[in-house]
Amino acid sequence: MNSFPKRLLSLASGRYSGEGVNHDQEPFVGLLQLRYLIGEAGLGLTFTATGVGGEVYHEEETLLAPGPTGELVLATLNSNDPSLRTYELRREDSEGESEHTYVFGTGDPSAGDTFRCEISLDLHENGDLGYRYAWGVPGGEFAERSSVRMRKERHER
Repeated sequence: MNSFPKRLLSLASGRYSGEGVNHDQEPFVGLLQLRYLIGEAGLGLTFTATGVGGEVYHEEETLLAPGPTGELVLATLNSNDPSLRTYELRREDSEGESEHTYVFGTGDPSAGDTFRCEISLDLHENGDLGYRYAWGVPGGEFAERSSVRMRKERHER
C-alpha cells in the first residue's frame, strides 16, 4: 500500500528554478530537480543554490518518503552539514502565499543549546515550489535563513 501524500504525487517531475536569498541575504538562483523514486513510493530532490558570481552556496540530495511507521520523512545530505540528517514531518497546512506547506524538523526550535532545523516545502496553486530553511546553532537564534520560490522549467536542459 502506498501511503505517499496525494498532494506531493500531484507535483510534476522535472526541473524547477527561481531566485532566492540565503542566510547572509545574498541573492541566489535555486535549481531543483524533482523525480519519482521506485514508482511513486517517494520523491528525490536534487537542489543547488548558486550565487550571482557562480559560487555554490548550497547543494543537496534529499529523499521524501514514508518512514517505518508510515509518517512522511525527509532525509538530506547537503554541503552545509557533515552528516545525513533525517527530519520528521512536523505539520502540514498553508503558510503565507502557499496552497499547502509541509514542514519537516529536527531538534526543538526553542532549545538554544543544540542545533535545530526546519525545512519547508511550499506547494503553490500555480505549480510553483517554495523551499525554505530555518535553523539555529547552539547559542544562536532560531530563524528563517534562506528561501526560494521556483517555477517548473518548460524545456528540459
